Amino acid sequence: ALQYPQKKGLLADLAWHMVSKGDSSIDLEAAVAVIGDGLASTPGRKQDEAKDVVQALVERSGLLRPAGDDRIDFLHNTLKEYLAAGQAVEGGDWKTLAARADDPAWQPVILFTLALAPEPFSSGLVRHLLTRVPPVKQKHTRKLGALSKRERAALSENNARDFFLVRCRSAAKRLAPDLSTNIDILTTRLFPPAYMQEVEALAQLGPR
Repeated sequence: ALQYPQKKGLLADLAWHMVSKGDSSIDLEAAVAVIGDGLASTPGRKQDEAKDVVQALVERSGLLRPAGDDRIDFLHNTLKEYLAAGQAVEGGDWKTLAARADDPAWQPVILFTLALAPEPFSSGLVRHLLTRVPPVKQKHTRKLGALSKRERAALSENNARDFFLVRCRSAAKRLAPDLSTNIDILTTRLFPPAYMQEVEALAQLGPR
């Protein structure tokens, strides 16, 4: 029988595949292919066992369920995001996450990754994300009504990136001290918050 770490690894393979494809569910044929690839590198297992293993994972893992005709999904997206994050940490590829940091569907995966990852991984990811936002000295001072449509869109994008960095700092298990300091400085241009989600993001930083 598969050991717990092996089962978790196969489920993580499946989760990463689904997140990468943007799928909320996966057809059984594709799931068998993903699990088969994982079994091929699992000691003592064979790729042609994949169909039986998928069925066992659906019936007994407590994480997967049938989702219509010949499809399965995770019981909750949070499970899928957490397992995909673990896969990202194991693979050590923070650049893939950084490239998708503006995608709301990937942001929970990134936050879980930061909660799991060692400091070099987390610092590499967050340091890259900081390069995408303007320096604090470039704080915007013009009234919103005086901005062009393009300028308003750029401001909205920068604000979203700022607030996501705040969430990253809060989620990270380990982070280089200079990065935490830079994000703390960055928050000076986030006051006053305009929406409740911004209030919640800033509250995660704790007392200053």
